[in-house]
Amino acid sequence: DIVINTSCEHVTQEQYNQWLSNQPDDAVIVLQSNNYFEHEEHIRCSIDLNDFTKMSGITPFYRGSMETPKYERFMIIGKKK
Repeated sequence: DIVINTSCEHVTQEQYNQWLSNQPDDAVIVLQSNNYFEHEEHIRCSIDLNDFTKMSGITPFYRGSMETPKYERFMIIGKKK
């Protein structure tokens, strides 16, 4: 299984933790977020890629980021801890 969540910044940490706990233990998890704090619907942004990794609750085998004109986009691919 591959589970993809491209909008981690739109849920609380509690909601995210519940979502992650419902994912299969052996699934590959793909996560994206950003540091665009100015958007009113972004309630769980990360300061940087390290912060996003700590918040994710997964052990990554890939981490990356992409600069955009307004913010930095983060991606982590890994497995549940």
